[in-house]
Amino acid sequence: MIQELSSEINKKIDSLTWPQTSALKTFNSETDCKELYEETCHEIGVFFNEFGFKKSKRKIQLNYDDYQLKILFASSGYNEKGNFIWLEINSGAYPLQMIKKYKTEGERLQPIIFSNQTLLQTKLETTSDYQVTEYPIHGHSKTAPNNHDESLAKYSNGINLNGLDLESFKDILRYIVKLTEKTVSLTTNRAELLKFISNPTKPQLYWIKEKRFLDYINLYYSNDDELKTHLNSLINSLE
Repeated sequence: MIQELSSEINKKIDSLTWPQTSALKTFNSETDCKELYEETCHEIGVFFNEFGFKKSKRKIQLNYDDYQLKILFASSGYNEKGNFIWLEINSGAYPLQMIKKYKTEGERLQPIIFSNQTLLQTKLETTSDYQVTEYPIHGHSKTAPNNHDESLAKYSNGINLNGLDLESFKDILRYIVKLTEKTVSLTTNRAELLKFISNPTKPQLYWIKEKRFLDYINLYYSNDDELKTHLNSLINSLE
């Protein structure tokens, strides 16, 4: 299901042109930072609304199965007209059973799993020094030394909107598709979930051993002894 949806969205992105009514066609170095940021959020919402996402001012949301996928937009207090206008994209899955449980118990934590802070990270096999390769939303990747005893690839979750053109806007949409596909796969496909927790990066481990993820497993996989045993072994190996 999610692969078909992703394919459909990506085809639309590839053929996308600026809508005639889009203000993004006319923005320049004199454009107000807030105006550019808000119009970008609006155009993202308009695009994904066609594919079943609910649109609000700084958020799009996809409701599926027993989950809500929320993709949230934020900016920076250090924006500078004609130079730096930040768009930050954050996402996560909100399991409905966890929402209900946390509300009933008065839990102060947000009932969120699979945050995009680490969601798309993957381990890299290297025979030399440990490195981290970071992929920006738009542009070329950069590789630097990593001080955490592993090599990994990760994605940036923000982009400078200054100089935004059609191709960089398309890459913003493609990044959101990646988040959507990965999140839906992990929450609806047990095999993908098991694969995810079998070889996580160290930053991913931080989220896996956290209370919210353990609550999620106990709620949605309460009778899955294999998965729970694997998860407990992983956590015990860290102690």
